[in-house]
Amino acid sequence: MGAPVTKVRTFAAVVFAMIATALALPLPASAQPDSCLTLAALDDGTGLPAGGIPDLIMSEISPGAFIELYNTTSAPIPLAGVTHNLCSPLAYLPLNLFPGVIVPAGGYATIPWPVGFIDTAAGGEILLFRNSLFNISSNIQDFVCWGVNPHGSRKSQAESVGKWAGACATPLTGGSIHRMIGTTGTTAASYDVTSPPSPDDCMPTVPVHDTTWGRVKALFN
Repeated sequence: MGAPVTKVRTFAAVVFAMIATALALPLPASAQPDSCLTLAALDDGTGLPAGGIPDLIMSEISPGAFIELYNTTSAPIPLAGVTHNLCSPLAYLPLNLFPGVIVPAGGYATIPWPVGFIDTAAGGEILLFRNSLFNISSNIQDFVCWGVNPHGSRKSQAESVGKWAGACATPLTGGSIHRMIGTTGTTAASYDVTSPPSPDDCMPTVPVHDTTWGRVKALFN
């Protein structure tokens, strides 16, 4: 009667070894998030806010769909506790209206397109202020513009503190404007206007591991 028990134990050991191996291996590239990469935002040289790199910046804007935020810090940022405001002159949106959203450390989170923002692929302008004192230019954390602006403008205000220089980016041919990796975000050259939308709600990890039960089940399918 000892042989069957030994076989069961051996089979169990093999199964557990397979599970351990599956959980230790990184996912193939095709299964990893398509754009969940560290943005590596550069110091824009303005010194605003202190340190030169804001805690939150706009990494992607898809007019009518969503705004993606990137957390440049090493700690999660729950939007419930922030004072930041988005501005599409002259419409405003406090980020703490999304209390369930947490932007992970070094990662991304999206919020739905704000009601009242009329920016389109043909043109727009959006700012991220660190608080609601919009008349103080040093409160501008991030700014981007593209195409022909369909509403009011705070571009000169952003230019006055070095948050933008030169012409706006061209109209969006892919449906989104993307901040490119390793850029300051202060000129049109920092942005890609040709790629399609790729909203992320993720924290970059290298390698990416899948520790879900779904990965384990896949071994036996």
